[in-house]
Amino acid sequence: MRCVLIADEGFAEREASLMSRLAIGLADEGVRVVRAIPEAVDLDSTSAEGSGLLGEPIAYQPDGLPFSARARADELWRRIRPRLPANDQKINVIHAFGGRSWGVALELAQQTGATVLLEFWRSGLARRLKALHTSHHRIDIAVPDRALLDDIASPALTERVRHTPWGVYAPADLPTREGPPSSITLCASGIEKSWVTLAFQAAAELVRDHPNLRLFVDARAARRTGLWPRGAALGVADRLTLVDSVESHRDLSLRSDLLMLPEALGEHRSFVLDAMARGVAVLAHRDPRVSHLHSGDQVRLVEQATVEDWRRGLQGLIESPVELASRRKVAREYVLQHHRASAHIAAVLGAYEAVAHGKSAAGAKPSA
Repeated sequence: MRCVLIADEGFAEREASLMSRLAIGLADEGVRVVRAIPEAVDLDSTSAEGSGLLGEPIAYQPDGLPFSARARADELWRRIRPRLPANDQKINVIHAFGGRSWGVALELAQQTGATVLLEFWRSGLARRLKALHTSHHRIDIAVPDRALLDDIASPALTERVRHTPWGVYAPADLPTREGPPSSITLCASGIEKSWVTLAFQAAAELVRDHPNLRLFVDARAARRTGLWPRGAALGVADRLTLVDSVESHRDLSLRSDLLMLPEALGEHRSFVLDAMARGVAVLAHRDPRVSHLHSGDQVRLVEQATVEDWRRGLQGLIESPVELASRRKVAREYVLQHHRASAHIAAVLGAYEAVAHGKSAAGAKPSA
């Protein structure tokens, strides 16, 4: 079995750890893995412990002029071929992550005869996925959460879906956190400006009233929504830190006591699972397309996303050590049960074997 893992710029940077875990795990199972990463991405940022099994990623150009995807796929194939044995250059599966990688992935599949597996990880890709299905006779879909299938409710598409829940590594024991909570991280894109602004106001007001608290905010979201002046106006500028891409540089944020997710965009992010696995309590806007942010006790949910709702949720965790400890424990147990890295690797391997042999998916149904 030989596969190409190809990602666009945003996915490669944000989900570098997820892709590294997957690539190394597949290689451990005997799959020959080639990684294709956009030229704009720092290749060092995509490496990980154990990546010697894989070789260096191959750079490619995901974007270009209309109708140039074939030429860009030609160039990528030219760079891949020296990595393959001269007498066996067959590729079985091309697994594409991030919508901007799909064009090159589909053209590369035409050239190599490989099957394409498109990662459908956010609701915003549904329309394009359905359009591609009408123009390409063979598209298979990897979906991390069956809740996303409600966006592509079509028997013709559903039978091509492979359920591959993302997974992360969890520490052997829940990390010990001494003393009262001291930090909150707000992770957002800034696309939904009003949601982000209301959540930030509630967090900043809480930080203002609790001198021991610091607030960390994704810098891109802060720029898009003008959060820094708001923080200064609320008197918390000295305890407000902007982080350049919370998800890409997640080590600091995973040491926070509480993670806020103000946007419900139907997007799956391994950063949230990493946080849950490491005992970071999560306060999130309910998202029907992300199962662990929709129901259950693993995170605390905000329904209406008003300032008062966010304030109530924050106080319920920051000012209640019992609830905070309970959420941390339940979140970690949820990840251990449903989102282990080993289970993700096994699910993807099973999907590769199935699509390479042209088997239809079974049991992939929209959420109830």
